[in-house]
Amino acid sequence: MNWKAFLFSTAYISMCVAVFILARHESTIQPVGLLIVAMVFTPLIISIVGGLRLDSLPLIKAKEANLD
Repeated sequence: MNWKAFLFSTAYISMCVAVFILARHESTIQPVGLLIVAMVFTPLIISIVGGLRLDSLPLIKAKEANLD
């Protein structure tokens, strides 16, 4: 892992922990479960929108699997 990815990962995890701590200390009830789900899925959604390939099999291997 390069230093830039490590830096962004550390900053994102730190922000998530800070938001979680702030939500737990609020006087009104906060949807903490929804907050955690949003924190987990946000990097995945950004990766998909940013160009992450969702098809893990190459086209040739997929065709070979369909012929069998």
